[in-house]
Parts: sequence; structure tokens; C-alpha cells
Amino acid sequence: MIRKFAYNKMNSKVLLPGTPTSKIKEPAFRTPMSYSPRIVGNKPVPSPSRSELWKKQLGFDEDIPVESPAESEDEESSLDDSDNKENISIVEYKTLQKQLDERNAERDELLFTIRNLSEKNRKYKQKLEKEELTKRQQMRILCKTQEINLMEKEKLIENLQGLVEEQENRILDMEQSINGNTNQKLPGKASNGAYCKMVEDIRRLHEEKASLTKQVELVQSEIENHSCMNGVSDDSNQEIITRLEKEKKELIEELNKYNKNSGQPSDTGPCHTDTEKQVEKLLSHNQELEEEVTELRQSQARSTSLFEEGVQKQKDLEEDLKKYREKLTKLQENLQKKTGELKESEVKHREEISKLQEENRSTSRRMRDLMVEVTHLQAREPEVVTKIKVQEVQVDSQKTLDALQACEGERDQYRTQLEESQSRHSQLVSLLEKEQRLTEQLSEEVNKTKEKLISVVQDTAEKLEEAEREKEAAIQNTKTQMERNLKHLELANFCNGISSFWMNNARQWQLRYRQLCEQASSVVPAYQELAQSYRQLESQCKQFPQVLQAAIADVNNQICQAIRNIGDHNKDLVRRYHKEMQLRKKYHNELVELKGNIRVFCRVRPKIKEDGGGLMGNIVVDYDRDDNGLIYVNNKGRSQTFELDLVFTPESTQNQVFDEVQSLVTSCVDGFNVCIFAYGQTGSGKTYTMEGNKENPGINQRALAMLFKETEDRGQDWTYTITVSVMEIYNEMIRDLLSGDPSYKMEVKMKSEGGLHVPGLCSEEVKSVDDVNQVFALGQKNRATATTNMNEHSSRSHALLTVQVHGVNKTTNVKTLGKLNLVDLAGSERVSKSGADGTRLKEAQNINKSLSCLGDVIHALRSKQNHVPYRNSKLTYLLQDSLGGDSKTLMIVQIAPVEKNLGESVCSLNFAQRVRTVELGQASRQVLQTGDENLRAKGFKNSP
Repeated sequence: MIRKFAYNKMNSKVLLPGTPTSKIKEPAFRTPMSYSPRIVGNKPVPSPSRSELWKKQLGFDEDIPVESPAESEDEESSLDDSDNKENISIVEYKTLQKQLDERNAERDELLFTIRNLSEKNRKYKQKLEKEELTKRQQMRILCKTQEINLMEKEKLIENLQGLVEEQENRILDMEQSINGNTNQKLPGKASNGAYCKMVEDIRRLHEEKASLTKQVELVQSEIENHSCMNGVSDDSNQEIITRLEKEKKELIEELNKYNKNSGQPSDTGPCHTDTEKQVEKLLSHNQELEEEVTELRQSQARSTSLFEEGVQKQKDLEEDLKKYREKLTKLQENLQKKTGELKESEVKHREEISKLQEENRSTSRRMRDLMVEVTHLQAREPEVVTKIKVQEVQVDSQKTLDALQACEGERDQYRTQLEESQSRHSQLVSLLEKEQRLTEQLSEEVNKTKEKLISVVQDTAEKLEEAEREKEAAIQNTKTQMERNLKHLELANFCNGISSFWMNNARQWQLRYRQLCEQASSVVPAYQELAQSYRQLESQCKQFPQVLQAAIADVNNQICQAIRNIGDHNKDLVRRYHKEMQLRKKYHNELVELKGNIRVFCRVRPKIKEDGGGLMGNIVVDYDRDDNGLIYVNNKGRSQTFELDLVFTPESTQNQVFDEVQSLVTSCVDGFNVCIFAYGQTGSGKTYTMEGNKENPGINQRALAMLFKETEDRGQDWTYTITVSVMEIYNEMIRDLLSGDPSYKMEVKMKSEGGLHVPGLCSEEVKSVDDVNQVFALGQKNRATATTNMNEHSSRSHALLTVQVHGVNKTTNVKTLGKLNLVDLAGSERVSKSGADGTRLKEAQNINKSLSCLGDVIHALRSKQNHVPYRNSKLTYLLQDSLGGDSKTLMIVQIAPVEKNLGESVCSLNFAQRVRTVELGQASRQVLQTGDENLRAKGFKNSP
């Protein structure tokens, strides 16, 4: 029985009921197990029983009861009879167990997906909240712009209102002057209240429209948010429920199959009961899954209820939206009605003006008809002379009326022209910048006006000629009429009675005619006034260009005077500013000298051919015009500002650089320690600044020339000796560049009285510039240089020029010792840019290491740490006297101005700013009396 259950699991297959036993492969049996008694503590423990072995082999839980060995032995025969069934039931059980594990794994995956979906839902909510915030900000901006537009519309309406009132007042004045009636008024002012009311209604409608559009957009955004949230949650829940239901159906089908296969009562023995218990576990697990499904359905129901609530809310919002839209359409209709009413009122106003003008014309026509009737009534025999006079008067009155009408037309034209000229005048005054063009236009318009006046005068003369011709024709007609009347004198007696009647009527008409003449005479002064105003206007138009030119000249003079005053004031301010800057620099230098800060200068080299072209060759460095201590670097579109003690532009010369350094060099003669070192990437111009060339020597040669000049000036009282030594640090080895064997390795040692020195270092005494040039030529010959991608003559070592100035006072025998260290550091470089390999790569590694150690020392000094790592490299060990205190130190940082070297330039400037904050303390002068023999033997020591 033991061997029966110990077959290899890899060869096991699921056996369905009815499968022939001949097709079943024989299991691969293992060798029989042998057990040795176990000892727990001091007591032996018996070997495991068969039931324990079954549990262990089949993987049953320990809490599953197994029949006792006696019962199993009694039923051993029955087990032998049902081997195939047992195999089938066990294999099916294991397959079900495996499927159950798979279902559990799938359930875990589903839970994991649920978590992912919930996380996505949370992210979507966050995105929606951000979008809501942006929309609200946009709405605020739109509201502000809407308010600004409304304010502009209000201003425009007010301006139009003022223009309308002005036009109405002008129309009233014109009508009063025409009719001579001051009491008659147009209904224009009465309609101003209606206009104001309409304007207020339009403004209120615009505000309501803006608020309604804002509410509509908020409602639409809420609807979109609800629909997105509900859609995501419903989709995820629906997918989970469908998958769980599918799994449930599959498990139920498998359980049904299993129940059909093992539906017999407990004939199979203990294994069958065990499998039934496992089935019960599966059923309980299935029940748990059903509970989870019910929970998911409940959550789905809740989500659907929330979705329905959201839908209902959406419907309510849509209804509110419809209401708001209806209200908006009503407001728009009201707005259209108001605008229509406004247009109608304007039309009525125009119609009333046209009616008044028509009445004026009808009165003039009536006067002419009356004149004609008078002439006909007076055409009788007894009053021939009177008729002639009346006819002459009629002709004169007709001429007067024609002239009056022509004058009225001309007056209207003059008034329109006057209004146009006034508007042009206001435009000319407001726009002084366009004086010449406007003057030309005005002159053209004056010419046109003159032409119009000439044409009007010509028309008037033609009309007068026509009136004369009509008068002559009327006289001729009168003469013919008189001849006819003389022929019919016989009929006069018969018509006396009738003539007396008509004479009475004629007297009445004559009275009325006199009244009309008086009215016509009242019009003549108005016409004369109009002609006089026209002549004045014409004279003003002629004088206007001169007045305008005078005003323009006056304004130009004022502007020029103001500009001159501002220029003088600016010059005064610039002078004061430069004076204050010089004082600030002076006090800053004094403060730096008292604190002992390291001074930092920056020099930007010009653009060279190695920089290339294109985008990488663009200049990224800019300078401050007013402050020579600021430099700006355009770092990827962002301007970075660096503040240093002094910045030299690419146009700066070697002489200008040395002018700022010579004060430190001079203090070396007084017995101070001075250190000047150049720092920067390879190819940035450090060696040029320190050494230069024959035509343009650098700081080294200029400093020694300055020392010779200074010692020569003090030669009456002092005796000076200048010695020079040149060394380099190549691959962390110190080499003497003035010795016969430059490859000899040297070390830095501590002197017994304090301070550092290099034993065996060659020192040469120099007395002239020629000696200095010989020493420099030898040092440059022995110095290590090579060609890289960054620089054709790249320095591969740190060069150190040490100048010692020994001074003895001839009177007091006081000795001074000044030390000047001029350091040309090797350039930091990136191997990817310089293309270094082999020996060059090793050199670059040692250079970058020593510069990194220099940065560590600066950091320790800046943070005032107790331990400063000077001994991490030979460079920092040699510079300990210069960086550690009793010295005046200056660093010149060299940078390249192009985009190609932007990273290295920014790093160099950041390092320079850190160095600038280091405080070394005030430097002291090294003075020694000659009477101290011990000190004379050991050397010089700093004074307290």
C-alpha cells in the first residue's frame, strides 16, 4: 500500500470513470523506505505510522482524521479490490485541488485588478479636479474680460450719448435761427431718459447673459465628471462580476461531475471520506465566492443607484439648462426689441426734422404764390404806373427770396463744413505726432473749400443774371399789357365799379406784402452775420497752419528742453553712481583684506576656432554694464547670476589684468606672502593669463618686472635679493624644472621652525628681465604639455613659480622675507570631450583628483572644520601656506564663453563663489632683527 501511493507525480493523469485499466501506465516505484528510531530528548520516538505517511505523501492537513491502523488492516483487502477507483478518486481530487488553487490565483489577480482600477479611478478624479480648477481659473479670466468689455461698452455708450445730445442741441439752435421762434423745441431732450433706460437695460441684459453662460458651463462640467466616474466604476464592477460568475459556473460543473463519479456510499474507505471532506471545503470556498459575488452585486447595485441619481441630477440640470436657455432667448428678444425701439425713435426724430424743413419750404412757396397773386390783381388800367412799380417790387422781392434760399443753402453747407473743420481741428490737436500730414490734409481741405466757395459765388451770379433776365421779360410783358389796356380804354368806364372793389382788395394785399417785406428785411441781418462768420472762419483757416506750426514748434522745444534736463540729470546720477561704486569697491577691498578673504577674479577668453560653429558655438555669457563684479550665464534658457570681485571681458588686455594684481605683487616686497593661481577647464586661457607670450607677457613676467622696479626705487634704504624656483606637479610627482634632471622625484617636508619646503629644489637669483626670460624658457622647455581634442598645447601638470624677495634695511638691519607663489593649475577636463586615452587618460585622472582635493580643502576652510585635508594631494600640500592663513591669496577663474563649454563654465563659477567666502585671517608681515642668531640660522618667522 505504501508503494502504491509513492509513484512519481509527473506521470500521474486524471482517470475518468470507464477508462480501461490496460491503458493506465504503471507508476514508477521508489525503493522501500527504511526508518531509524527518532530520539527526542532522551526518549526514543517510534517510526511514523502508515496514516502519517499517507498524510505526508498526499499533502493532507493534520486535522483531517485518519482511521486507526487496526481498522485499516481489516479493510486492507477491500482496498486492494478497489485500486482503480481509489486511483481515480485521488487523481480527481488532486486535479480539483489544482483547479482550486488556480481559481484562488485568478481571484487574487481579480482583486489586484480591482485595486489597480480603484487607483486609476483615484487618479482620474485627481485629473478631473485639476481640470476643474483650470476651468474655474479660465472662467475667472473670462469674467474679468467680460467686465472689461462691459466697461468699455458703457464708456462708448456714454460718448455716443454725449454726441447725440450735442447734435440735438445744434439742431435746436438751427431750427430756432431759421424760424425765429425760441419757444419751439424738439422732443430730443425728452427722449434722453428713454435712451438712458435703454442703455441700462442693455447693460443689465449683458450681465445676465454672462452669469447664465457661466452657470451653463459649470453644469456641463459637473455632468461630464459624473458620467466619467460612473462609467469607469460600472465597467470595472461589471467585468469582475462576469468573471466571478463564469468561475462559479465552472466550479459547479466540475463538482457535479465529481459527485456523479463518486456518488457511491463509503465503499472506497477512508480515502473516499477524506476526499468528501475536501469537497466540503471546496463547497465552503464556493460559498465564500458566492458571498463575494453577492457583495459585488450589492456594490454594483449601489453604483447603479448612484448612477441613476447622477442621471436624475443630470436630467434636472438639463431642465435647468433649458430654462436658462429660454430665459436667455427671452432676454435676447427683449434686447432686440429695445434696439428696435431705439432705432424707431431715431427714425421718428429724423422724420420730425424733415417735417420741419418741409414746413419751412412750404412757407417760402406760399410767400411766392402770394406775390404772384398781388401782381395779377394790380394789373389794371388806372393804376398802370402803380402796376409797373408793383411789378418791379415783385421782381425785387423774388430776387430777394431767391437770394435768401441760396444763402440758406450756403449756410447749411457752411455749417456742415464748419462741423467737419471742427472735428478735424480736434483730431489735429489730439494727434501732435501727425502734424505734417494733418497740415497737408487741412490745406487740401481749405483749397477744396475755396473751390466750393468760388463755385457757390458763380452759381449765385448766374442766378442773379437769370433774375435780371426774368425782370426784363416781365417789364416787356407789362409794356405789351399796357398797350392792350390803352386799346381797351373804352371798356374802363364799364369796369370802374369792379375796379374799386379790386382796389380795396389790392390795398389789403399791399399791406400783407409790406409785412412780408419786413420779414424778408429781418432775414438780411442774419445773412450778413452768416457771411461775416464765414469770412472769419476763412481767415482762421488761413491762419490755422501757422498757429499749428507755432504750437508744434513750442511743443518740440518743450520736449527737447525736458530731454536735455533729463539727460543732465542722468549724467549727474551716473557720475554719482560711479563714485559710489568706486567707494564701495575700495571699502570692500579693505574689508576683504581685514578678513583675509580669498579674492576671486574672473576672466572670459574670446571665442576661438576650437569652439566651432552652430548652436554649440553660441555665446552664453553676458556682463553688467554698471557693475563689473557681475556675470550672467544663460543656462538652458535660465539666466544665472554670479557675483565675484572683478570680471574681465574678452576685450580686456593683459595690462588691464595686471593693473588689478600689481598691488598684491608690491606687498611681496614689504614682506608678505602672496599667492596668485589660475583655475579653470582645459583650453580656457590659464597659461596665457599667467605666462602669456613674447608680445603680450602674462602675470609672471610682469610681476617680476614690477619687483625689479620697486626694489630699484627703494634701493637707497634697502638691499633686495630676488630668487626664483620653478616646479611642476606631474601625476602626483613634484619635478624641478630648473634642474639638470627634471624627472627626479622630490618630496614636501616640514621645516623645524614651521612652514613647508622642498629639499633639493633649485633656486636661481635673478637681477634683470633677461635673467627671468632665461629661467622661464628653461621651465617651459621642461614642462609637460600634450595635444588633446580641447587644446592643441594642453598643460598636463600644475606649474608653480615661487619668487622669494629678501630685503635688508641698510640703517636698522631689519630683514624682511616676502614670498610670491604664481600657480598655473592644469585644466579640469572631461575624458569624453578631450578624447584622452593611455598616458593622457592617466594624466587627466591625476589632474582631476588633485583639483577635487583642492575643492575638499576649500569646503573644509569654508565650513571652518577642525581638520583640513591638505595632505590628500601634493598640490594642496604645497599650497598649505597660501591657503592655511598667513597669506594674501587671489584666484583667477578662467571660463569659455560658448554653449559647448557651458557645464564646465558653470562648475568653475560655482567653485569661485565658494572660494570667495573663505576667510583666512589678516596676513602679517615677516620681519626679523639681525641680532637673533638662532633665527638667522633657521630662517625667518612670522611676527606676532
